[in-house]
Order: sequence, then C-alpha cells, then structure tokens
Amino acid sequence: MNALLAQLDHVASVTVGSPLYQIGAEHLAGVISLVLLPIGAWVIRRRGPPTLAPIDWLLVALLAASAALHVGLAIDNEHGIGLRALFVVDAVFLGVVARRVMRGSRAGRLGVAVLVGSIVAYWVAVLSGEAPDQVGLATKLAEILALAIVFRPAPNRRWRRALSFAGSVAIGLLVVGTAASSWIGAFRVSAADPGAVAGHHVHAGSVPPPGSIFPVVADRDPTPAERTAAADLITAARAALARYADPAVAAADGYHVNGLAGTTSTPRTRSTRTTTACSIRHIRRPWCTRSLPTGDRS
Repeated sequence: MNALLAQLDHVASVTVGSPLYQIGAEHLAGVISLVLLPIGAWVIRRRGPPTLAPIDWLLVALLAASAALHVGLAIDNEHGIGLRALFVVDAVFLGVVARRVMRGSRAGRLGVAVLVGSIVAYWVAVLSGEAPDQVGLATKLAEILALAIVFRPAPNRRWRRALSFAGSVAIGLLVVGTAASSWIGAFRVSAADPGAVAGHHVHAGSVPPPGSIFPVVADRDPTPAERTAAADLITAARAALARYADPAVAAADGYHVNGLAGTTSTPRTRSTRTTTACSIRHIRRPWCTRSLPTGDRS
C-alpha cells in the first residue's frame, strides 16, 4: 500500500508549487478509497435499488463520496490519532445520512448538522496549520453542494421563499468561508518556517506560497556551454559599464550623478531639471533615470 501511494505521489507531483494546487501525499489514500463507491453501487443494484428522484440519488452519491474519502484519510498514518478518529466519526455520520435518504426520508437536521460540522471542521484544520489541497477543496465543495440539496424546502411548506433565500445566503457564506480559509491556510503554511516572515514581507519557507507553481527540474550542474554563456554575459556587461567609471561621463549622457562618490553637487537649472511628469507618472520607465529638459513632457 505504501509503495502504491509513493508511486501515485510521484506521478501527481509533476509540478512544484503551493499545496493549494496539488494533491497532498497524505490524502492519496482518500482518493483511492473512492473505488469503494462502484462496489457499493453494484451491491445496491443487486439488491434492487430504491425508487428515488434524480436529485436524491445525487445527494446519496455526494454523501457516500465524502464518507469514502474520510475513511481513506483515517487509514493513512500521516494524521494524528485524534484527527483520524474524527475522520471515522464524520464518515459514519455521513453514511447514516446517506442511508436515511436512500430509505426515502429527508436528510433533516441531522444532515445539516453533519455537513456544516464537516465544513467548519475543515476551516479550523486549515487555519490551524493543515495544508489545504485539491482533495480537501473538492470534498468540501461536494459537501456544500449536498447541503444545497438538503436546504431545498418542500414544495408545500410555508414560507418557502424565505427559507429558500436563507438557504442561498448560507450556501454563499459557506463557499466564501471555504475559499477564504483555504487561502489563509495556504499562506500560513508557507510562512510557518522560522525566518519565512520578515517584517511586512513573507518569504517562502519549505512550502511554496500560493501563486507559485512551476515544473519540476532536475538538480544538476550547469553545462560547459551554459558556463561559457554566463561568463560572456558578465564580460559584456562589465565592458559596457566600464565607461561610466567616471561619473562625468554618466552625467554627460544624461544620468543623475549628484550625491555619488567623486562628484560635486551642482545647482539645478531649467535645462537639467527632471520633470514632474517623469518622476510621478512614468517612474517605472527606463528613460526616467535620465535628466529630461523641463519642456520635454513625452
């Protein structure tokens, strides 16, 4: 089993980046456990499937998929014993709600409590240091979809529109909360290493931050051709900059040299003053390092 997980982890890790965009190695067991779903569907078909509306079958499938994933997460040894126990409890309750729906009953308050509890538990986990990944996000989105099905009011129920509106607001809040907690958790994991946070800047530690993803490149020494190209680049740069060893040459070419070592401060005149337009509107343009005449507003 461990060898299979290692091989799948190698295949899945074709890129390096934030765990937010990948499948964590500790969650691969949960993905593998989804093979239980076709087996369960085959058993149900053999016994004679109950008569359910398509939307109820979708709800059963979502609940069963989440339960199977949590069972797989409980099997994996990467999580602590307490977290694994919570996975088992969550899987059991999800299975109970799925069985209730298969018998023709509504998920009811138990279904709402189990699904909301599972989603909020994910928020707490990622905000506490658990790295969010694609498996966790997909599972929570499936649970939110299941909750949207559970929230739909009965056709003949009073205050149907008000209940429908309240359910829509709740689903929106759960989606926003899941997305926000995942991003915050991803940044927190990235900045968890000592020295990863310096002042107001966040530097990547052992876990890349969100927004970074790139293909895996083998660690190797540069080739002779690459070494030659790098040396030629350094030589060319030094040759191009050698003429500016004298600040007067740089000043003659229009560069600011006031305050540099070996120069004297000269009073500003109309012809050498830098325009406000350059210093404010075009500060990032290369030609803004030069002194422009006041009349040049291009």
